[in-house]
Amino acid sequence: MIFHCEPPVKHSENHLEKNKMKKQIIIGLSLLIGGALQAQEAGSYLHFNVGGGVHNLSYEIPNGTEKGQAGYTLNAAYSYFFNPHWGLQIGFGFQSFKALSTLSTMTSITDVDTDGDSYQYRTYYKSWQEKQEALFMDIPLELQYRLGIGKKTSILASAGVKMALPVSASYKSTAGQIQTTGYYSQWNVELTDLAEHGFTTITNNYSGNLSFKPTFMGIVDLGGLYKLSEKIDLYAGAYLNYGLNKVNIADTKTVYQKDGTYNGMFASDQISNVKPVSVGIKVGLYWKLATKKTPAQPMKVDEPLVSTIDAVKQPLNLDTLSAVREEAPIVPEVKKDIVVAPVIIQNVAAVENVMKVDSLKIIKDLAQSISINFEENSDQVSIINNEKIRVISNMLKVNPDLKLKIIGHTCNIGSHAANMKVGMKRAEAIKQKFIEQGVSESQLITQSKAYDVPLVPNTSEENRTKNRRVEMTVFLKNK
Repeated sequence: MIFHCEPPVKHSENHLEKNKMKKQIIIGLSLLIGGALQAQEAGSYLHFNVGGGVHNLSYEIPNGTEKGQAGYTLNAAYSYFFNPHWGLQIGFGFQSFKALSTLSTMTSITDVDTDGDSYQYRTYYKSWQEKQEALFMDIPLELQYRLGIGKKTSILASAGVKMALPVSASYKSTAGQIQTTGYYSQWNVELTDLAEHGFTTITNNYSGNLSFKPTFMGIVDLGGLYKLSEKIDLYAGAYLNYGLNKVNIADTKTVYQKDGTYNGMFASDQISNVKPVSVGIKVGLYWKLATKKTPAQPMKVDEPLVSTIDAVKQPLNLDTLSAVREEAPIVPEVKKDIVVAPVIIQNVAAVENVMKVDSLKIIKDLAQSISINFEENSDQVSIINNEKIRVISNMLKVNPDLKLKIIGHTCNIGSHAANMKVGMKRAEAIKQKFIEQGVSESQLITQSKAYDVPLVPNTSEENRTKNRRVEMTVFLKNK
């Protein structure tokens, strides 16, 4: 890379050529450093959760009571966020439901005995209890909304529908009595405990399988995410599932028939509309899935840029620069075959006093052209930024009269106060990198601007990634 210095009075054309060369230096350095960058975007999650609460096979029983029981839910799902706030979730899971009914009533039918006398066959249900259980496989589709409220925490809300497919369903009687009698109204007599005529008391434990239909359920989840690491979030929240159509097949039979057949509550005239309903809490883990963008390609020129300053062994001053031989400056021609040599960075940083002449603008422009990006809510400096920091560090070390202002920026996710802290942590993280390179702490100033000065509008995840950055500016100490 050739620096060519003219005497104080020269034709304006030479100044134009000199400006072109400065631009080429800035472009070459910026592209060489920027070419190594790799940006990551994370828009999707795999997650698993378990939960429990009241999982009821909800129904009305006119002649008794119904109560929901404890159940569980187990789910695996995939979420894709097409911007920082909104996403879609699909998956599958299992959910159990239980209900306990208590029946207290009397039913009767008219019949004729063996003597030809008519009577009422009465059935008394005395606190007769039956428990029903069902297991469904769920296939949900949900719209999700995520809102950051801190560096590591965010709110996650979901709403949608799921198809619930019955896997198994059964019933079992658990307590109470069924008593059958014969009432002869013509004599006002009610016969009991005549087993040979079917008048008896039953305390048997009946059990059997139920026939259920698939159902659709409305679903709402509300919870929070806590970042355990860059890849894993802890989830905790509450859920509500509500059946949109009945699952049982209604019937007109009695619960207990005269011939001794027990039909159960759901296959009788006592219950006609059964809908699963669940409410509870759940916890789980979210694994972030990330994809990498294609890295930018470095600028290529016909030859490595080499400076005649390479031959100078002592720090340059104004006299030294004016003594450099006069000849037309060499401006590199951009082509496509040969990559810029790393010697550019070494040569520019090696000239101690060159920035005290016209080259102060070069280092200022170079520093301002560098932007170091961060992942969401992170202040971790990627190793791919080390070369940028090394270049600026060398320039600062050989020019102790320069200062570097490091400004941390954020996207607009979360509160302003939280983002001010994140921006400052990012600036401090970059400052520490310069100190590790041997730069004096007195040359470094940190500042946070949160999301007050976005590089681009915060309207997409790609733009928010660009805004999560640290920018730098160089100035003289007495300025």
